[in-house]
Amino acid sequence: CFSLTEVAKESSGLVLTNNSFGVIVFAVSEGRRIVENIRKTIAYLLSTSLSEVVVIMCAILLALPIPFLPTHILWANLVEEGLMNFAYIFDPLQKNKSQHSTKTYKKIITKKLLLTTFTIAVINGLMFLLVFYWLNQGDFSEEKLRSMMFAILSVDSIFTALALRSLDTPIYKIPFFSNPFMLFSLVVSFGAFAFAIFTPFMRTLLHLEPFTVNDLLIVFAFGFVNLVVVEVVKFFSHRSYKDDYHDGQKQQMLAKSA
Repeated sequence: CFSLTEVAKESSGLVLTNNSFGVIVFAVSEGRRIVENIRKTIAYLLSTSLSEVVVIMCAILLALPIPFLPTHILWANLVEEGLMNFAYIFDPLQKNKSQHSTKTYKKIITKKLLLTTFTIAVINGLMFLLVFYWLNQGDFSEEKLRSMMFAILSVDSIFTALALRSLDTPIYKIPFFSNPFMLFSLVVSFGAFAFAIFTPFMRTLLHLEPFTVNDLLIVFAFGFVNLVVVEVVKFFSHRSYKDDYHDGQKQQMLAKSA
């Protein structure tokens, strides 16, 4: 997947311990995989955390009840997001990433990464706020309202993690079984969510009210809508990624013609 020119540039500082050229190719590929996975981790943690900040600040400014308790945020960040975030480490490098130009990997945090992350965070935070405002107009008690927001926050973090397995490739093009640890984390995260909302002890500990089938339908509907939103943001950000992709292809074609 890599041209000789590309490999030579990226391996100029390497010292080979054997005569295998494949070691250099593997090292370059592994370096790109690590950079991509670090970027996904940054995008995931920042987008989920900032969306919480957005909805809490807006709720305060609009004189609405506080949507989350500290224990809710702690549970979502440590339990729901913890494993999903850690699973990014084991994601393989996607094939199209090997055709990006070298400059794409000069910096881990790029303008495109920050723009994508903050766009997702703001849109997601506003969606939280709209749902919170809508639920607040109903007959829900304050405890029930916060319980619903806790469930939405937990499920949303799981769906967002799945969508951000790539910052530019649509989720349906990412091989579902390419990362077994991600599947394990998905099962454990949903299991922890079920444990939190269905176990009386955990409901008492987290100050949650019992959930009905309709409540869960609202929660998972929000999760799917948010997944679509993230995919739309990725679609528009992908236009800028295409420049790097074409630059990489041009470099490979020039190397072959030479």
